[in-house]
Amino acid sequence: MRLYAIRNPRHFYLKVDDIHTLYIEESGNPTGIPLICLHGGPGIPMGMGYQKMYNGNVYKIITFHQRGCGLSTPTNCLIKNTTKYMIEDMEKIRVALCIKKWIVEGISWGATLAVLYGLSHSDKLLGLVIGGFSTMNNYTEKSTQACAPDIYNKWMYKRTDRQTMKEYIVKLRSKDPVTRNKYTKMWNVENELFNKMDFENINTPGSKKSRFEFSNSVSNTLAIMECYYYLNRGFVHKNYIFDNAYKLNNVPGFIVHGRFDLICSAENSYNLSKKWTKAKLIITEMAGHSFKNVNNVKAWMDAFKTFEWMYEKRHLYYDCECKIKYQEGMFKFVK
Repeated sequence: MRLYAIRNPRHFYLKVDDIHTLYIEESGNPTGIPLICLHGGPGIPMGMGYQKMYNGNVYKIITFHQRGCGLSTPTNCLIKNTTKYMIEDMEKIRVALCIKKWIVEGISWGATLAVLYGLSHSDKLLGLVIGGFSTMNNYTEKSTQACAPDIYNKWMYKRTDRQTMKEYIVKLRSKDPVTRNKYTKMWNVENELFNKMDFENINTPGSKKSRFEFSNSVSNTLAIMECYYYLNRGFVHKNYIFDNAYKLNNVPGFIVHGRFDLICSAENSYNLSKKWTKAKLIITEMAGHSFKNVNNVKAWMDAFKTFEWMYEKRHLYYDCECKIKYQEGMFKFVK
């Protein structure tokens, strides 16, 4: 499978309030179809290589490290860190980059955030593409408990998921590094689940080996953010997405999900597709949660090819008056 070359990579920082400053990356065509990519976790920013799935001649590709993680500051900060603030961050990025409308995409938690953004700002969407969608109702899904009970029971040590998460959030933020590392390792069962979904991966052609491993600091941030957001069910009520999905019915899009996803059940995407009538559901075979999987990547790239016709109308997606200020050096980009 051939991926695209990364064109014109650059980055900048945007201070979004009195506490948080976001790290933002941009690549591709500076005046292409605006596309913002939302990473998963919460707490695990995507690498620059992720942008190879998009045609940089056609798209202006924007990614950012969400509050509290990656190169955004401060790290592991839970103050003013909720879904509402993240949606506001996306709007601040859109306005800062002089964009009127854009395509929004996300995988895993990023898919959840993309949908929640769409429910609040459907008028700003050219399209919506999501993969490995989670409702955030439970950290461990039916697919985890049914297909990987041995791994699930390593994670859960209280009577209920919520009791377990309340204990974890304290231990994960302990000042004692031994305690912190112990519970970080226990929390990150999804690393083991990724490695159990041992399908062919794009970065290992001809092989079925695909290891997912992170440093201690990244693992701890991922654990803290995931625990915090799942404990609070994404900061929306249990059926909020399904109850409001009709607001997306004028938005074209795709829902991609690996049939053998042990982390976020494909049932989530199937149920969403029944409510979001303009979305095309693609259940990929021999695929799990990873979007390094060859079948997930192919479906993902094919989805974005269907939006390339918008390139001819790209001038309509920018605020021209703002664009002049932007080109005059509103931000100092770093190559």
